[in-house]
Amino acid sequence: YTMKFLMLKIKEIGGTKAVVHAQYDKEGFYRKLGFKKIEGEDIILDQGYPHIPMEKELYARRKR
Repeated sequence: YTMKFLMLKIKEIGGTKAVVHAQYDKEGFYRKLGFKKIEGEDIILDQGYPHIPMEKELYARRKR
């Protein structure tokens, strides 16, 4: 629930994209939430552990 909450907060303040550096073994978790690897970005090491730069476009809900 925390990631969904954070994405809602990003949208509330006018943001249109969420960006994370996902731990390599957690990539599947973020993919299930709709994140995609950022093309052209390399895997980075954070404290010796590989992380994948990922992003998700956040679209506003259409008002009915």
